[in-house]
This record gives sequence, structure tokens and C-alpha cells, in this order.
Amino acid sequence: MGDPESAPGRVNGPGEVKTPAPSKADDTASIARALVAPQWLTEDLTELAADLRCSPRHVEAMDRDGRLGPRAIRLGRRRVWIRTEIQAWLAAGAPDRVTWLATHARTR
Repeated sequence: MGDPESAPGRVNGPGEVKTPAPSKADDTASIARALVAPQWLTEDLTELAADLRCSPRHVEAMDRDGRLGPRAIRLGRRRVWIRTEIQAWLAAGAPDRVTWLATHARTR
């Protein structure tokens, strides 16, 4: 039936737990997850609205009118903003998009 010592999750000694070695598929999946912006690096429309203490509809209007400095990026169907860019925009006094892009151009 197999060696009980090599069973995953079996405690062999004080504080020692044997876990199976990660497979190549696990490594590929972790790399793929790293290439997509993690949740904590981006914020969607509702999170941005909550941070700005306004409604999602108001954020959309600001974005449409050019009053929201940073531009959104697309991740699949999701439209998200980079959290650090939003924080820098707020720290700069929340200038309009033209001013923001002139001083903080981001390459795409």
C-alpha cells in the first residue's frame, strides 16, 4: 500500500511534516498567476469608488470627463486601476488627466 512514512501530511518528528514536492504544473500555474496583476495591486470600479468615498457612477463620470487622472487598464473583461498609481495621484492633489499624464506618463 505504500510507505506510511512518505504519506503527504504525515508528521515524522517534532514539528516536521512531509509534503509532496510541487509539480511542474504547479510552477507553471504560479508563474501565470504572477503575470496577471494580483488582486491587492489593482482595484476595480467599486473598490475605487469606496476609496474615493463616492459612487461608482461618479467615478465613471470622472473617468469619462478626464477628471480622474490615472487611466484604467484591461485585464480580460475587467477594467482596473493600479492601486499605487491611484495613491500617487491622490498624494499629488488629484489633478485632471491631462496634468497627471504630462507629469506621470506611464508606458503601455
